[in-house]
Amino acid sequence: MTDRAILLSLAAAIIVIVSEATQKSLPSGYWRNWYVFLPLAILINWVLYHLLQVSPSLPAAFVLFTAATWTLRPLVSLWLGHPIGVGTWIAMAFVFVAFGFRLWRP
Repeated sequence: MTDRAILLSLAAAIIVIVSEATQKSLPSGYWRNWYVFLPLAILINWVLYHLLQVSPSLPAAFVLFTAATWTLRPLVSLWLGHPIGVGTWIAMAFVFVAFGFRLWRP
């Protein structure tokens, strides 16, 4: 993995988590606030496009982006005071095992 791929995956994950946290904080949802979420969606897609360009393969980019989002999502949920289920922790463990295999065996 290149440093640029790691930075792009973290940037995309941060934008996704900000979008999700914003959606949870607004009572009216996505459709009434489309002007907030449309630029975020375009930015997410732009960053993911560049992540795919610098990553060695699609699975490598997917594992990196998933690991970044699955790390930040529970942290934001804990910060907002939302409960986290056991299934989420198990899924995080599987994602990090996949990420570890990706780093161990490139």
